[in-house]
Amino acid sequence: MQPWMRGSQGSGRKRRVAIRLGLASGVLVTLLPIASVAGIVATSSPAGAVEISTPACGSVEFPTGATGSWVIPATGVDVYSNGTSDEGTGYDCSSATSTVNGKVAGEEWQCVEFINRLYLSNGWISSNWAGNAGPEFYDDAPSNLSKQGNGSVSYLGPGDVVVINVYYNGSLDGGHALVVNDASNVANGAVNLVSQNSGYTSNSEPVVAGTLSGGSVSVGGGGDGYTYSTIGVVHAPSGGSSGGGSVQSANLLHDGSAENSSAGWQVGPGTGFARYEGGNGAPAIAHDGSAYLAFNGNASAGASLFQDVPVTAGAWQAYVGTAWVSSQAGTASGQLCLWGLGPNTHSCISYAVAAGTYRKYQVVYDAPQPVSTIRFQFYPGSGTTDVDTMSLVGNLLHDGSAENSSAGWQVGPGTGFARYEGGNGAPAIAHDGSAYLAFNGNASAGASLFQDVPVTAGAWQAYVGTAWVSSQAGTATGQLCLWGLGPNTHSCISYSVSAGTYGEFQVVYDAPQPVSTIRFQLYPGSGTTDVDTMSLG
Repeated sequence: MQPWMRGSQGSGRKRRVAIRLGLASGVLVTLLPIASVAGIVATSSPAGAVEISTPACGSVEFPTGATGSWVIPATGVDVYSNGTSDEGTGYDCSSATSTVNGKVAGEEWQCVEFINRLYLSNGWISSNWAGNAGPEFYDDAPSNLSKQGNGSVSYLGPGDVVVINVYYNGSLDGGHALVVNDASNVANGAVNLVSQNSGYTSNSEPVVAGTLSGGSVSVGGGGDGYTYSTIGVVHAPSGGSSGGGSVQSANLLHDGSAENSSAGWQVGPGTGFARYEGGNGAPAIAHDGSAYLAFNGNASAGASLFQDVPVTAGAWQAYVGTAWVSSQAGTASGQLCLWGLGPNTHSCISYAVAAGTYRKYQVVYDAPQPVSTIRFQFYPGSGTTDVDTMSLVGNLLHDGSAENSSAGWQVGPGTGFARYEGGNGAPAIAHDGSAYLAFNGNASAGASLFQDVPVTAGAWQAYVGTAWVSSQAGTATGQLCLWGLGPNTHSCISYSVSAGTYGEFQVVYDAPQPVSTIRFQLYPGSGTTDVDTMSLG
């Protein structure tokens, strides 16, 4: 295991980074359909290392059919070979320096180059994370990343970096850095670790096992005089799902309630648009305050009302858009959408409303790659839409709307679980977008659907959990809870819902002491629960 800069640590001796244990074996990942025998959804955690013959300099070692694939809820990058002469050493098989969007990642192909390339590609850091692998790399971690010293590690999350010292016959012989490749947080037990420039010359080990127990992380391998000690863990933002800083809990929209003006809003071609104030000839009432916006037009011809919001969003950072909608007269219909400009991906929810009352509509968007602009946009259908009390906030959950996957979610013992997409045999409809999650089971026996979210929460810091819940058939009951892990305190709300429509359920949790993990958890009661548009902020 070696530093990033050539020959800058240790004796220059070629270092072996992990014992060769053969191909990894593990548990097949299985999603249980609702009608199946109950069980636990799991990801593979190999007991040993994945060893391959070192390919030519710059060839991909991971992901491949022989070494496995990325499962983190983010954009994985390739692990490249350092060549048959330099693999596992402080020397480089290439004379080049890699870059990501014009920012230096490092020398090709050292271990910290791989870390930089992964973190820059996902927007988790904005400039080079300098330093040689070992104490320097841990100490100089970018300020937006949280870290925990070995012995005090509360969890290992997707994309986290494990930094270690390497010893040869008891003497320090350099350092190494590895990335956690698991789909969700692990509080205790085995994890998959992926790294670059690991192995020894003609043999490479891009995947090894790690273990978290009692706050301490151990890295598999060793032998032939080599031992490893973990320095600490540097956590990826929001468990590898959010990047570019903390999630915004404040409203990112300008004039979301139109009380001062409509200056933040733009319209597409052919859009009829007005801002009204109560008492000044307004044809309807506001939802909050005295002002609201109204619009109509032909969406197929480009009509829309929108606001572009600059953000620094890493891959899988999530946002929640909310609006209270009414009709100026009769009925009005349309769509509320969130767009990530650049990849131009989106999530939408349709609305149909009557005059005289406002209804709340909410949509969740997960950015599949880093984006710099989120567009909050309405598309008019029939009638004239009145809209008020609009907001755009960050969401700490990964895949809260299940549009991309269910990778962020875990289930307890005896939970029947499935992710459905409309048009692909889904037995019910989604609340927003086209996908939703469904689950059932016996909560008293451990059944639940949950997501653990790493946070830095001081005493009495509060969180709000929201879920839109329905029943797959008949009636479904259960509870939505927020837990602060550590003190293991919680707040819950019960639900009872019918098929064919979604109801909003919301719970607030105040941490009575500092916590590092918030658990968003649903406990099934009777029936099968359909859930969508989930958020934590």
